[in-house]
Amino acid sequence: MIHTTLSFEMGGCTAALTTYFLENSPEMDPARTRPLVLICPGGGYRYTSDREAEPVALRFNSLGFHAAVLRYSVAPARFPTQLYQLAGAMALLRGRAAEFFLDPDRFFVLGFSAGGHLAASLGAYWSSDWLTHGCGLGAAQCRPSGLILCYPLLICQGGAREQLCNAALLGSGAADPGQIARISLERHVGPDFPPCFLWQGALDEDIPLQNTLRFALALEAAGRPFALRIYQTAAHGLALATEETREADGSGVCAEARRWPQEAAEWMRLSRPWGAP
Repeated sequence: MIHTTLSFEMGGCTAALTTYFLENSPEMDPARTRPLVLICPGGGYRYTSDREAEPVALRFNSLGFHAAVLRYSVAPARFPTQLYQLAGAMALLRGRAAEFFLDPDRFFVLGFSAGGHLAASLGAYWSSDWLTHGCGLGAAQCRPSGLILCYPLLICQGGAREQLCNAALLGSGAADPGQIARISLERHVGPDFPPCFLWQGALDEDIPLQNTLRFALALEAAGRPFALRIYQTAAHGLALATEETREADGSGVCAEARRWPQEAAEWMRLSRPWGAP
């Protein structure tokens, strides 16, 4: 395994990108390239969760994917710093795709909760002039092939969790309707939005299930491909939903939801590369 941490500056702050790349062997297709899963842990834009980082990378390694974890900047860093960093991570990895045997046409971004918001923000804005100019990259460098959104924060209005994330992400701008509209991503689903795999628990008390359903309807209205999984016995913040990522108090395990990585992997394998007929 190629396991290293690459630090880079983007948006005036430093981000860290930790790689979990599977090495090729002369015994097993030595020129093989693999798809990449770039993981954005959640944490309400106040921290990045360990439970949603390395264990998830290793799980996707076991399913045959390269993985990397982005430790993006959190409060007091403000939007769009985190988005610049995610775009920069995509460009950095694409630029070294041949070195690490990454398939540059199969770069998927996976995000949990607020990390799901970050992933979906790249889906909404990857081709926008303000993003590409702000981080000095071309749209093709930071384009995601698809998104995996795990109990994501997508509609930034209403509940207490949304307000906390808005305050961490926007600071004093959290009361600005224009800023709220900019980060409310169901308003920004268009014809260039990447394919999505979304999942959430019906027992999620932090992010309303209706928000994910509304986002799925926005994808449908825009004619964008997506898959949606609702796990009836799952709550918020489950990570892998296994003993490996359970909370210190023993919670966070759900037999029904633990199958989501396998289902997401199957979806990624069936997802067509960008621009394919």
